[in-house]
Amino acid sequence: MQRISRILGGLRQAVLWWMLSFALQAADGTAPVITGSSQSQTVNAGGNFTLTVSATGTAPLAYAWWFEALRVPGATNSTLVITNINALASGTYLAVVTNTFGSATSAPIELTVIGPPVILVGPTNQSVYTGQPAIFSVTAFSRLTNVTYQWFFQGSSLPEATNQTLTLVNVTTNNAGAYAVQVNNNNGGTTSAAAQLTVLPLPPPALAMGVIHGEERLRVPVLYTAYGIEANLS
Repeated sequence: MQRISRILGGLRQAVLWWMLSFALQAADGTAPVITGSSQSQTVNAGGNFTLTVSATGTAPLAYAWWFEALRVPGATNSTLVITNINALASGTYLAVVTNTFGSATSAPIELTVIGPPVILVGPTNQSVYTGQPAIFSVTAFSRLTNVTYQWFFQGSSLPEATNQTLTLVNVTTNNAGAYAVQVNNNNGGTTSAAAQLTVLPLPPPALAMGVIHGEERLRVPVLYTAYGIEANLS
């Protein structure tokens, strides 16, 4: 029993010593303190842009950048480089610096990018039969609200085609070709890639044989002819 008591006493001393050592180490460390960061500013679209933050505290310091309340993937340095900057980069940035002893958050950095709209989803290629409608559309992002649209066919502007969606009704082979749209605001315009419209001829008529049942049960062959894309001949 005395041996067990000595072992337990030794374990208690070891635990107490470890706790004391940890407390002494913690007392010697300091949490991060932000000492400087980039200021809010307005920049022109194009090129690269760098945001920075500086901090003091016990090493090692870890960095994380946030944009519009979402963490920026892979942004773990004291600098954040934004490449090919455009309107999508406008918003609020901040940096969080952490170490074993705590964390610190920079003041928000407001970045405003002056530039034309950014096309998120452009018109896509499509194929339709003669007589069918064709619809093209575009989705764009702009920090400014005064956005306008102009559609083009084979490089020439289409009169009155100034909406987000372009609808062609009763198409013919004359409508086949390349369609694009330019999205504009006060800072300029962005033109989409061209989308090809292919107009197909109507398929040949579908044929089916039927019978007419009269009072005398005469069976007379009848030929039905249906034009179009789909036919219910049951």
